[in-house]
Amino acid sequence: MTQELTLADVIPKQLESFHVVFLRRPAAAPEVPGEEAERLQIAHLAHLNRLREDGLTMAHGPFQAGPDAPLRGLVIFRGDLSREEVEAAMAADPWVGRGQLEAEIVGWISPAGSFSRPGAPFVMPAPGG
Repeated sequence: MTQELTLADVIPKQLESFHVVFLRRPAAAPEVPGEEAERLQIAHLAHLNRLREDGLTMAHGPFQAGPDAPLRGLVIFRGDLSREEVEAAMAADPWVGRGQLEAEIVGWISPAGSFSRPGAPFVMPAPGG
């Protein structure tokens, strides 16, 4: 006879908190000319890379939903940062500052150590490819 599980059996004993940022393109966002869009994208990626290098974020990246999807990407910040620190970091993002992306910040909890296992390798396609 198998024993029935209880909530105490399945809830992780140790949890970690994070701030998850969903990056969305507003419906009314105007188009950005190609050369300016490339400049902004380079600055956006440099900003996100700097946040990671500075230890503020755990992960960031785009969704694989296509260029017209409103939900564009995700940034996961450490949970020991204040919401104000996360808001300030995202306000400094070039796409957010220009109004091309909106940052929705949500608190999230996960079993401790969730970020210790690697994901599956992915190779970005070459630009223009």
